[in-house]
Amino acid sequence: MNDELKQIMAVAETWTREPFDAETRAQVKQMMEAEDKTELIDSAELWVPVRTV
Repeated sequence: MNDELKQIMAVAETWTREPFDAETRAQVKQMMEAEDKTELIDSAELWVPVRTV
């Protein structure tokens, strides 16, 4: 797992707990458990800070 995916997984993990609603938690958990992480990575653009140089 590369560093970017590790960061995404760490942030996603926080979305699987309160205060997020049950539907959001279930969707994020499903994306985290999927073999293909494309949907998770694409979704992360909305909630992982973008790095600037």
